[in-house]
Amino acid sequence: MFGGGRSTFPAHEPGRPRPTDQAESSELSWVTPGFFRVLGVPLLGGRDLSGYDTANSAPVILVNQTAARRHWGLRSPIGRRLIIIKRTYEVVGLVGDIAHVGSDGGPR
Repeated sequence: MFGGGRSTFPAHEPGRPRPTDQAESSELSWVTPGFFRVLGVPLLGGRDLSGYDTANSAPVILVNQTAARRHWGLRSPIGRRLIIIKRTYEVVGLVGDIAHVGSDGGPR
């Protein structure tokens, strides 16, 4: 299991403008398959990452509940797309929020 570094980047849906406000950015963590399961974070929809999700495969992403609500409201995020750093990712999974210690103390 690996939980890589965390960084904050603007994320937006194709066809929508790139966010200009830091509050509209998303915090990203690079992780390996099983990361959320080991931490006890529930998979609420879609699938987890797998060994088939590599640097050479189509870019995929899992989003947490907070990010899903921010981008799609109550609609399912599964199958939707996000552009992050000029790369388009397909949302394949929805996970529960993880409490991170941040400036506001809430999930991002």
